[in-house]
Amino acid sequence: MTGAIGAFLDITERKRGEAQQRLLTAELSHRVKNTLAVVQAIAAQTLRHAPSPEAFGKAFMGRLRALAAAHGLLTQTQWQSAGLADVVWKALRPHAGVGGAVLAEGPEVELSPKQTLGLSMVLHELATNAAKYGALSVPTGRVEVRWRRDGPEGRLSLQWRETGGPTVQPPAAEGFGVQLIRRTVAYDLDGEVMIGYEPAGLVGELVFPLSHEAHLGRTAS
Repeated sequence: MTGAIGAFLDITERKRGEAQQRLLTAELSHRVKNTLAVVQAIAAQTLRHAPSPEAFGKAFMGRLRALAAAHGLLTQTQWQSAGLADVVWKALRPHAGVGGAVLAEGPEVELSPKQTLGLSMVLHELATNAAKYGALSVPTGRVEVRWRRDGPEGRLSLQWRETGGPTVQPPAAEGFGVQLIRRTVAYDLDGEVMIGYEPAGLVGELVFPLSHEAHLGRTAS
């Protein structure tokens, strides 16, 4: 009887393990398909707006690296969540020390995987623009990123402010980078964004709802 019980427990454990493996495989497949779809969309949109093959290659690789950095952060928590401060610094670190100074501060905040990917792309566009044309293109420039929680629903307000760089003139038409930011904030973050072209430097503010599941996910880990 003892041997029969042991065999039954072994079979039950094996079936449980097989079910868990199927679940993990399905989740990985879903994640890979989503990632490939994002990469395909980034490639198509970048190509459509690139003035030359060289410009396309540089812009596409930059966006791909931003996506890879976000994936790296999420891998550390088994794709449960990522800290906002980590996301901000991942986007800014490639430019820190190259041009102007960088400051980032705010409370500890957890982002869901979708928010992590979306915000990483937004911050990449802002940082790249600052490095090419704005505050991070000169030694005297400064970029400040500050965030806070707003209201009982836990909405996040993040402000990007550039100072000390070249004098800013409002563009005749918004470039693809700003269009990508607006689209990403609206569809991936379910939020709103304001972009202002002040003479002292570009200013941006993002407001979007925080994910309760992301906070619970990091706590549970």
